[in-house]
Amino acid sequence: MNLLFNFEGRIGRGKYWLGTLIQPILLLIAALVVFGLFPFTYFTPDHSFTSTGWFAVAALAIFGYWTSACIIIKRYHDLDKPGVWYLMVFVPIIGPIWVLVECGFFAGTPGANDYGPPDSGGWGSSVDDEIEALRRGSQAVAQASTFSTSIRAARNTREAQPGLARQAPAGFGRRGLQT
Repeated sequence: MNLLFNFEGRIGRGKYWLGTLIQPILLLIAALVVFGLFPFTYFTPDHSFTSTGWFAVAALAIFGYWTSACIIIKRYHDLDKPGVWYLMVFVPIIGPIWVLVECGFFAGTPGANDYGPPDSGGWGSSVDDEIEALRRGSQAVAQASTFSTSIRAARNTREAQPGLARQAPAGFGRRGLQT
């Protein structure tokens, strides 16, 4: 329910697609329930809407826009963009395509951003965040391995030439200046 009714936080691409698929299904179920239970209160004998019918259509439209906005705004938060980018949906023709491509296919920012930590996990958590964590871990291991290799090389050099470690730098004092 947090996915469809709250603007706070971030969601990954998996949860975006899940919400994008669930939202129209929920809207259809709500419409069937509203118009199926009491059809005589929403339609006139000539099959046009009554004022109650228009109110029901408006309520369903608000529900649809609200849930859509929640999903898209949280996805834009994952992309480290403000929720006002949701308004791109209202740009004719290109706007919905832009939002679908950007929210559905672009990777979110790894790690925490201005809108909070990455998706908490579970189904549809950001695979990119997990890949980024693995990459950072492997980089840390590689750096530690390089560091320990250089320490071993320095130790082996000192052991191979015992006088090397005991020699003082040539020159005056520690800075190597001759007088």
